This record gives sequence, structure tokens and C-alpha cells, in this order.
Amino acid sequence: MKKQIPYAKKYEINEDHDIFNNGKLLKPSVKNGVSYVNLYCDDGSRRYLKASKLAEDTFKPKKRTITSDIILNKMGAKLIPLWERYAITDYGAVFCVDPPKRGKGANECFMVKQRFIRDTPYVTLHSFSGDRKTIKVDDLMKEAWDY
Repeated sequence: MKKQIPYAKKYEINEDHDIFNNGKLLKPSVKNGVSYVNLYCDDGSRRYLKASKLAEDTFKPKKRTITSDIILNKMGAKLIPLWERYAITDYGAVFCVDPPKRGKGANECFMVKQRFIRDTPYVTLHSFSGDRKTIKVDDLMKEAWDY
């Protein structure tokens, strides 16, 4: 099944990473084992794109995102008093509700990964100034939920 590329209407792509221009198969250039293709966009600009990334963006379903509204209202999480950018649920899941502006996953709320030290869960939290601290999840539960 072919799908049209949104910003280049005369091009189509299929799930096998084959790109077509007005029905004719384009020959991609291969660099280091990765296929790239030149596309002329509708606005007249030219893009040199990785064929696998283009197919992934076109055919994969949109990634579900979680917002601070969902975390705080629907999940019932509470903000951690000394760490304003983080919230914790009643079962101990810690979420970043004020995500960083740069880097991987920027501007998206996310669940903070837990790690275990001697069977005790810990999370690493980052302050607005950039400092980080590893804290027990139990201590955060006591601060936010008065357990």
C-alpha cells in the first residue's frame, strides 16, 4: 500500500521503503548501508531524507502523549513539595509534569525511571538549576501523601 508524503505531494512511499515519483520508482543513494533519497517539496525546497525514517513517520501510528492535566487530574497524582516539577501517584509512580525544553523527549511529560538498590526503589530528580539528586520513592511518598 502506497501513501502520499504530506509535504511532497507528487511522491509516494510504501512500507518496504520504496519511494515513487509520479508512479516511477526512485533509486535511493546508499551511504554506510543506509538508503537516502532526494525529494523536491511542494514549497520548492529540496530535502535529502533517510528512506527508513520517512517510512516510519508515514506508516507508524502517532505516539500517544501524556499531559500534566492527565497526570494531576485523572491519575490523581500530587506535586512533590520540594520538587515542583515532579508529581507522584498514590502507588509510587513519579512523573515529570514540567519537562525540559531541550533534549530527547523535550516538551513531553514522562514517567521517571526507577532503579533498585538493595530492593529499595530510587528515582533521580533534577531541579530547575540543573542539580540532580537520587531519592527513595518512599521518602517522596511521605512528603506528598503523608504516609
